[in-house]
Amino acid sequence: MGTVLFIIAVIVIVCLSILGWWYDSPTYKGLKIVPIVVFTGSAVLKDVDSNYDVVYDFNLIDTIQAYRTIYLSDSDVKRVVDILLRNDVSEFVDNKTHVNNIYAYRAEIDNKIASGICPKCGGTLVERTGRYGSFYGCSNYPKCKFTVH
Repeated sequence: MGTVLFIIAVIVIVCLSILGWWYDSPTYKGLKIVPIVVFTGSAVLKDVDSNYDVVYDFNLIDTIQAYRTIYLSDSDVKRVVDILLRNDVSEFVDNKTHVNNIYAYRAEIDNKIASGICPKCGGTLVERTGRYGSFYGCSNYPKCKFTVH
């Protein structure tokens, strides 16, 4: 049971760190992470240059078991599981629903851009001129580097 929880914790922690909000959230501060990028399905790994483990899903268990240092204590694992249960991260959707969610998310981003709102930080999009012509960039530059042509 402990190994299963550890694997779930590692996968979720990797997902959270990839999403970028890991370090900004006080809920997760202090948890130790081991980044592992996992490709699933028919994904193809070609010339991946990374400081972290980049593996196919069928190699994930072997990659995790290769680590000999204990990164999560039992209390860390319990804390991560509690966070997952509180946030209901266990939702699984079929492919059709997943694709529809992607289209809806993309439409939401396009609507924000059309309204002149930066989809990354909520700032205002302003017209700028650069080496390759005009474009819209976030008014919060250089903190936010979102651009669109």
